[in-house]
Amino acid sequence: MIYSYFQINLLLLVSLLLFQGGLQILRRGAIPMRRLARLAQYLLLLSLTAPLLFSAVSIYRLPRLHLVALQPISDSIGVTVRNQTIPKLRSALPKFSSSKAPEHPSNSFFVNEEKIAWAIFILGFAFFSARLFKNIRRLRSIIHTSNPIRCIGAVMISVSESISTPLSTMINGQPLVLLPTSILQNPRDMQIAIRHELQHHRQGDTRWALAIEFIQIMFYLNPAIYYWKRAIVELQEFSCDEALLGRSRVSSNEYGSCLLRVAEAALGNREMLVGTACMAANSKNPRYFKSFLRKRVEMFSEYKLSRQKKSVAILLGTISIFITTFVAYGAQQWMSPNRQTQPNPGRAIFNPAVQAIAEDALQKAVDKFAAKGGFVVVSDPITGKLLAVANTAPEPERQGKIWALSYQIEPASIIKTFVTAAALNNHLTAPDEMLDCGNGEYLYGHNLFHDWKAFGNLSLTNFMVNSSTICGIKIGERLGVSGLENTLHSFGFGSGGSSTNFPEAAAGDIPRSSQLSPEEYIGLISAGYTLQADFRVTPLEMVTAMGTIANGGKLMKPLMANEFDTAASVVGEAISPESALEMKSILRKVVTDGTGKKAQSAIYTTAGKTSTANGPGTNLHQIGGEEDIAGFAGFAPVDNPRVAIYVAIIDPSKPQKHNPHGGEHAAPVFKEVAERVLQLMNVESDIQK
Repeated sequence: MIYSYFQINLLLLVSLLLFQGGLQILRRGAIPMRRLARLAQYLLLLSLTAPLLFSAVSIYRLPRLHLVALQPISDSIGVTVRNQTIPKLRSALPKFSSSKAPEHPSNSFFVNEEKIAWAIFILGFAFFSARLFKNIRRLRSIIHTSNPIRCIGAVMISVSESISTPLSTMINGQPLVLLPTSILQNPRDMQIAIRHELQHHRQGDTRWALAIEFIQIMFYLNPAIYYWKRAIVELQEFSCDEALLGRSRVSSNEYGSCLLRVAEAALGNREMLVGTACMAANSKNPRYFKSFLRKRVEMFSEYKLSRQKKSVAILLGTISIFITTFVAYGAQQWMSPNRQTQPNPGRAIFNPAVQAIAEDALQKAVDKFAAKGGFVVVSDPITGKLLAVANTAPEPERQGKIWALSYQIEPASIIKTFVTAAALNNHLTAPDEMLDCGNGEYLYGHNLFHDWKAFGNLSLTNFMVNSSTICGIKIGERLGVSGLENTLHSFGFGSGGSSTNFPEAAAGDIPRSSQLSPEEYIGLISAGYTLQADFRVTPLEMVTAMGTIANGGKLMKPLMANEFDTAASVVGEAISPESALEMKSILRKVVTDGTGKKAQSAIYTTAGKTSTANGPGTNLHQIGGEEDIAGFAGFAPVDNPRVAIYVAIIDPSKPQKHNPHGGEHAAPVFKEVAERVLQLMNVESDIQK
């Protein structure tokens, strides 16, 4: 939402410059004032709404839903129910059983620049809101003490001693024209003033007068909103003048004389009451007041109507609206945290023998499980070389292409690997620490999370072995928002990460912390869930991140298979060797004792993490499509890893339709590929017999 706010502020400035520039080029006198006023109002509305509409189109690619029982399997991310505040559950919120308090400095998101900026904005918003409502109360008091004299249609005409100039308002929902008592002395002036103020009501100016006050509060830091307010007020007055002068019953001399007398009365009290349209358009600045009055008088002598004016207004309106919309779309694409990236240029080169093994194992799995497709990515975690990328899918546009390198997928449960590794690295937890997994339910912020099974107390190791979503969120809490952001970047996810410059690859979509509330960000990112956050990674990023665990914590630059080993380059250290060793042991237990048992080999020790993910473009209202992807990411041998592999099977129909499971569908493929590739490399067995 913060990005939409910035985009609106940008558009307010751009549309104002565009509008004023158009007036200078085409000249004010060439266009009817009524059309100019409408154009100004439409441009202001477009500036306020276009970023929100474009943002909604982007955000709602995956709709915000009230979900129930999406994936009743061991790798289920769990269920998030939006905006469900349940006092009983909140009072029974599970507590950490750990004796360690989350003292990591990453929790400083509670007091950072963004929080300070929001605090300043809220203080200013509160101040201007209080001032507005104070002024509204004052106007209501004036209306309450005024004396009604007649009713014209739905509009009440009243007289007040508290004002010096005629004005119109709808502050109480009742169309009202207020006249100063002094104007009653000249019946002709009173008639002209009433007609002028009635014209304000016809044009809807009184509604705009109040609406723009509230808009000004929301964007009080932006100078453009004050200029917009002035421009619209001016044009409303010009259009009223134009409408009355176009009627033979009001001559320009009579109208001008009345206006001058009203202006003279207003000079003694240059104050414009809030939420009103005023005949004199009062201002506290005497120079502006006199300049504006001069413009109105000059318009009397230049007043003409022609068809040419209408065509010029249409031209200016079309150009202005088109450019404003284009800028709004461009700003949304540039500032959005979820911009889609195109594959990098070039052609990736793989090891032919490893590629053949990966393709064969993948095709057999797709046939066996009656799946829509899948991919297998194989890398060398020591050098960073990408040895193979096999992928298959029924779509003609994907066939014959290495689409998996730019394929964006929900990270799902595999992300728990890197969140846990970062927590271990920052000494926020330990492998044997006991965690309270909430017995299957956890209310965090305004989201109610459900686990796939009601776990009670689990050690950190067993939380990973059993893939508890709730315990994963509690580990994410310890890292905090900035800690999670740093974790994603340090493991190479997102723009500027592992996929940078690698041929045919693309980066994933990594949400920024300001896109969501802290509770939403921590909960959804820690669980690897795309809903709301639109959190997606690519297979190259995933296999490189898993390789970082395998090689002792070093993030390697991905290389093509034909590059020399001497080209190996360490991009950074994601975690310490000690933390990597602890994670290896945990991931080994996931294979031996947990959800990844079918990845266990009789030849080599294996380690990894299962997942069940949603594919890109998934609509969770629908059945079918790439909405169920079984995954497994791991490495082998555990003590001296030579391969890191990421396997995904898309929409498997067997043994049970729409019940994919990383351990059931992807882990066996990992096992086969790991064994065959390691044997191809002449790696000796490390299994004790």
